[in-house]
Amino acid sequence: MQTTHLPGRGPVAAVISSIGIRHDGAHGLVTDGLYLDLSRVLRNPADDPAKRYRTGLDDDVYAHVLKTPPEP
Repeated sequence: MQTTHLPGRGPVAAVISSIGIRHDGAHGLVTDGLYLDLSRVLRNPADDPAKRYRTGLDDDVYAHVLKTPPEP
């Protein structure tokens, strides 16, 4: 986890989790906090059959997502 210090404020912590939105009941996993659906702006490794059952902890999946072109 990365802690960021803002001027005049205490530490701010953010936990980012993937909920596997394509699975039934995934929205039920969001119990508090902020929910962002980034499925339309980030490359989805599950669209590639070779990466479908892997995670962002795998180097090639991580690199695949980071190659998402920036929005204009």
